[in-house]
Amino acid sequence: MHLIYLDEVKFSQPNQPFHWLCGLAIPEEKALELDNKAAEIAKWYFGDAVLKKENEFHAKEIIHGKGPYKGHDISRRIELFKQLLNCFSNDPDVGKIEVRIDPSKIVYGRHKPDNCAFMFFTEKADSFMKAKSSIGLLISDDDQEKMSSNVGSLSNYRQYSTDFQMGRKIDKLVDTIHHTKSHYSRLIQLADIYVYTCSLQGKEQDKHVQKTIQQYAKSKTEVYSASKYKYWPTADSVWLPKG
Repeated sequence: MHLIYLDEVKFSQPNQPFHWLCGLAIPEEKALELDNKAAEIAKWYFGDAVLKKENEFHAKEIIHGKGPYKGHDISRRIELFKQLLNCFSNDPDVGKIEVRIDPSKIVYGRHKPDNCAFMFFTEKADSFMKAKSSIGLLISDDDQEKMSSNVGSLSNYRQYSTDFQMGRKIDKLVDTIHHTKSHYSRLIQLADIYVYTCSLQGKEQDKHVQKTIQQYAKSKTEVYSASKYKYWPTADSVWLPKG
């Protein structure tokens, strides 16, 4: 079994031209190891590994020096981000699933970018589980706005198919999508680090911290080598909604 932790970076012009939904597919026997690694980093940085908002790893706050990172030295925050990337990025047992939606190219208004992203994510996660002869359990942060929508969508995909004429039935993702507050889960926090790092590909970075992280990710990690990915729409995309 794989635990699939996912998080998103929302489309927000002019800073973010895409909607990203990315996740880490962690074999159950590897989950505790990664959790312990993240806890060790929390103890190193904060002096305390007990889960709470005051020591949550949140990529945007680390990068911008907000929340619990306010007033912290830039070089130490960059080192923290690098250590968190190193937790999972080069581990061959950890699957990386990346979905990027380009809202500027969506000409039909039926599906919102976040709904498209979740649909494609379930397809790619399901495909990865088939390749691994495993089943997956989706785990996300406690986003009240998305909770009921994602639960309903996944249930529909499992009973029927994803929402295209050539849609796929999802049969390797078990139960439902489980939600918890991000400061209660180090592995959701690692997914947040992953999706934020992926989102840095969306535009050329000119700010020091973002540019340093992007260059480190490219040269020292495999974070940009996804196990499964979907960039949509592209010039070759065919839109065939049901009905």
